[in-house]
Amino acid sequence: MKYESLYKLYRKSEVDWKKRYEDRFKHEFTVHLPIAIKEYNRKVSFPAFYCYAPEMMSLVLCIYKETAEFIKELQPLPNVLLNHLMNSFLVDEIKSSNDIEGVRSSRREIKDSLEQFDSNRPLRFHSIIEKYKQG
Repeated sequence: MKYESLYKLYRKSEVDWKKRYEDRFKHEFTVHLPIAIKEYNRKVSFPAFYCYAPEMMSLVLCIYKETAEFIKELQPLPNVLLNHLMNSFLVDEIKSSNDIEGVRSSRREIKDSLEQFDSNRPLRFHSIIEKYKQG
């Protein structure tokens, strides 16, 4: 069955929405949050929650395992090579994101910004590089 958001269900059929809401709210993988959600200019509010799908959690665990194995493989490599690899990955990632978003950029321009990142000069890609470096 294709997943459909509660928002879309609510707009289609309130009866279907109510049943699906109750199912998701009571699901064993549901996490309840200590806040309420209320539509603008409405009196009724609903407790906030989100659901973990078992398939999603399985994929997340696979990613963590693969990441741990990848990090083990990288440990014997020299730091100079690791820095070069990470910068190359970062340039490729920013270039791909820019292409998807319609931002014109070249790998050279991104690489130059990355090399001058720690300088006090404002750079074109400073904020995006900063976001990646924080993570």
